[in-house]
Amino acid sequence: MKKKLVVLLMISFSLVSFTNAQKQTNASDFSHWSLSLKGGADIFRFSPIDHTGTYFNNMSWTFPGVLIEYNINPLFGVGLDATYLNYVRNKSISADLGKANTIDFTAEGSVNLFNLLWSKRGGMCKKSNLFATLGGGFGMYSYEKDNGNKGNGTSPLGTIGLKWEHNLSDALALGAGFQYRGYTEEIMGNQLFQSDAAVGTINLRYKIGAKAKQHVLNASMADYFPAPKPEIIEKPAAPAEKFDNSANLQKMATIEDKNAQLEAELGKLRSMLQNISSGLNPDGSANFDNIQFETNSNKLTAASTIIVDNVANIMKSTTVPFKLNIAGHTDADGSDVFNQKLSVARANAVKAYLQGKGVSADLMTTAGYGESKPLGTNATAEGKAKNRRVEFSISK
Repeated sequence: MKKKLVVLLMISFSLVSFTNAQKQTNASDFSHWSLSLKGGADIFRFSPIDHTGTYFNNMSWTFPGVLIEYNINPLFGVGLDATYLNYVRNKSISADLGKANTIDFTAEGSVNLFNLLWSKRGGMCKKSNLFATLGGGFGMYSYEKDNGNKGNGTSPLGTIGLKWEHNLSDALALGAGFQYRGYTEEIMGNQLFQSDAAVGTINLRYKIGAKAKQHVLNASMADYFPAPKPEIIEKPAAPAEKFDNSANLQKMATIEDKNAQLEAELGKLRSMLQNISSGLNPDGSANFDNIQFETNSNKLTAASTIIVDNVANIMKSTTVPFKLNIAGHTDADGSDVFNQKLSVARANAVKAYLQGKGVSADLMTTAGYGESKPLGTNATAEGKAKNRRVEFSISK
């Protein structure tokens, strides 16, 4: 029995040490202390025992019991307990025993099982608590028999129990508990003693400071240890890069120049038609180096058809008879024979497209000059672009 009690004491002090090591998050926002008053009935197992009657024949009483407790958090608590226990039973059983009691002093640790099982409890479940307790200490017993024999002594003891409580208000809770007590002394009051007792009590707990702050016994684990708020880390803005728009501006300027040249050449065609209408001879030709074809082909590109559409609209805008002469030219890339054939094919392609747009084929003639009439040098890309062209001239 003594070995069992030592084990109980070791577990008790281990629990106390463990609870002291717990991290107390937001501890200052809660109240922690409480004071409990309790009383009830006990059964000490020593002879004589009435095996014929009810448990009430072997029962005695306990009052008062006082527990002062510090609840570290909603899960763990530690406290000091002092309890008066009487163990004189029915006179018909122990007529020779006058008075006998023990005052037990214990250090106690508790675990709130509801908070252990449900960290986010609420409603009625949050108003109740179920504690498992474990403690150790000593009892100071004394006895005085009817025959005048008396004595006293001290016995180490260990306790283990369950206790249920329900909150009457933020500050008050009413509960009931059962506790097993193990002693080391086997003779108390000169009676054969089996070293243990069962104690049932009703208790009233007052939670100190619960009106000013929330008491930890009224909180769940989720209340006491709230989940950390997500931390938003703002990424510093990247330094603004200096935007160089000069290349885009240059491209826009080139496009504007091309459009201006196109308008100028279209203007020449209009002027030539007006001269014919006025009975004058048309002067010069209109050069379109931006009429482009697919590589080594006489097929007009989509962008070039827009230019030829404008030429078709101008040709159809007059009723005066005229001849539209279409001349194709190439750069010096490739052989003379190839370039000659290519220039003729491209002039014919433009004629066919204009015809498709409503310009009569009888009003158009074509010719190809290959690379024989360059406008620029074939040594540079810019010069070659000028040489790859279609020229329009108008005659009566």
